[in-house]
Amino acid sequence: QESPDTRDGTLLSFGMPLEDRLAKRVTIQVFVLAVTIAAFSVIHFITTLMMGHFEISWENPTGAVIYRTNRLWADIASLIIELSIPMAGYLGALYHNRQLTCCFCSCNLFLVFAITWTFLTLFFRQQELAGNCYLEAEEQNRALCYMWLDDGVHKWVYIAD
Repeated sequence: QESPDTRDGTLLSFGMPLEDRLAKRVTIQVFVLAVTIAAFSVIHFITTLMMGHFEISWENPTGAVIYRTNRLWADIASLIIELSIPMAGYLGALYHNRQLTCCFCSCNLFLVFAITWTFLTLFFRQQELAGNCYLEAEEQNRALCYMWLDDGVHKWVYIAD
């Protein structure tokens, strides 16, 4: 006897074994990739937190030191948004939802292109400066140049970012 839910196609199946071996393998790969990306995002956030990345201070024209506290909350919100991409992959694989899985793959492909573009731009700028960071006009770009030439931990955290 057929259940009324199966006739109209609204019955959701959780944990049903997949018969297709290829679909099972792809599902497991998406699970592993989503969990790895989520773990990497959380570890990177904790690393930058321990390095004091969120404790930014500067002097205003009167000479007083000002601490910016909104940066931590903005980065926590950024972490939540970063975790939404692997969550889409995880839920897409769990519920066999093509839209969520496609969103996961598309967002990661976009990130690959964006990261490649950023590193190529940075690499060509470093080649152009030939290690003369003082030629950089903007303070932020000059600091990035010095960090890129240094072999400290900050460089590798930036690369991982």
